[in-house]
Order: sequence, then structure tokens, then C-alpha cells
Amino acid sequence: ANFSETFLAGQVGRPAAAAGSGITGIPSTRQEMEGDQPEGSRPAPAISLRGFDPSDADDLWDSMGDDMGSYNSWAESCPTRDAALDRLRASIASYPWFRTVCLDDNGGGGGGPVGYVAATPGSGVDRCRAEVSYGVARRHRGRGVATAAVRAGARQVFEEWPHLERLEGLVAVENVASLRVMEKAGFSREGLLRSYRVTKGKVWDLVSYSLVRADWKG
Repeated sequence: ANFSETFLAGQVGRPAAAAGSGITGIPSTRQEMEGDQPEGSRPAPAISLRGFDPSDADDLWDSMGDDMGSYNSWAESCPTRDAALDRLRASIASYPWFRTVCLDDNGGGGGGPVGYVAATPGSGVDRCRAEVSYGVARRHRGRGVATAAVRAGARQVFEEWPHLERLEGLVAVENVASLRVMEKAGFSREGLLRSYRVTKGKVWDLVSYSLVRADWKG
């Protein structure tokens, strides 16, 4: 199982290379849980991305624990908070590239994690591409945090992995907010993948998005 079935609940994509090593997600039909909602009059906050420290698990759980419990089956099997935190740390450690998303409303950059953005590269003939995933705590949605995180994550991944030519994300058709995040972050909609993945007994149609290096440089 993976850290998240990000095509479903507030997130995008599922790292294929991490299969069997993370946390599986539970789908949600509640659109308020999914991605950025339409921005209102509030200005988009500044964010920063930082590498994951094991101590961040507490902050991530505090900010996103309710959401994780809603769409991640691992939460159902963890009898205690400590067990959940251990599972969370182990899953995050399996990602080749993982950054926590921190708010920088006051310009100090010292806020705790309110979400994450991650990327998992392919191998062999697929080594030119990677799949992106993200998640943002529910109370911070609707402000452009997810969009800013995906943009910043894409920039860092392309800079740190010079061999990479393509970032891609897969989003459930029903996940309207995450479809919007991908488009606002500069990803191009490529097409519909019908009956593409199964989670919690349902077969999902997914929309494929991509951002290639040539477009990112442009």
C-alpha cells in the first residue's frame, strides 16, 4: 500500500514505484476534502518546502490526522497514535523525494507542516518521468496552498533531477478540486483513463495530467 491514493482525496497521483511500501487511501466523495476549493477574498499564503524530519510526523498528524483517517485504510488498523506515527514515518521514508509544506504567512518560514508534496521516479525505460502526489490539511484548503505546493515541488524536482523530462499526475474524474489544482499549477490535461484503478471495491476513471521540462522552462 502507498502513503496515499492521491487521485482520490485531496491529492493527486499514486507513486507506482512505491507499490507495497506505503499507505493505502480510502476514496472520499466529499468534495470539500479534495484539493483546493475556489479561492475567495483571502490572499494566497507564501509557503516553503522542507525535507521531512521524523519529528514532523507529529505535526503532520495533528494537521492532517482527521483527513488521513477518512481516506487511508492504515488509520483503521493502528490501535494507538504512536502506532499511527510509526506507520506514517515508515511510509514517508519510502519516498525518493518528499517535502513537507509549511506556511510562511509572517515571512519567517517557521510554521509547522500543513501538508506534503512528493514525487516518485520511474525506472528503466520510464526513468525520464515521475509521478507527483500531494496533500493539504482541510482547514488550509481554498487558499491556493495546494497549487503553490505543486508548483514549488515541480520546480525543485526538475532542478534536482536533471535527467527528468516529465512529471505526471492522475486524478479521479470525481475529484473536481484536484483537477483544478493540476490545471492551475500548469499541468496539461492529456486524456481520460477509463477503469484504471481499483480502491475500496470501486473501479475509478482517472484524468491524466503532465508537465514536461520544455513547458516548465518556458
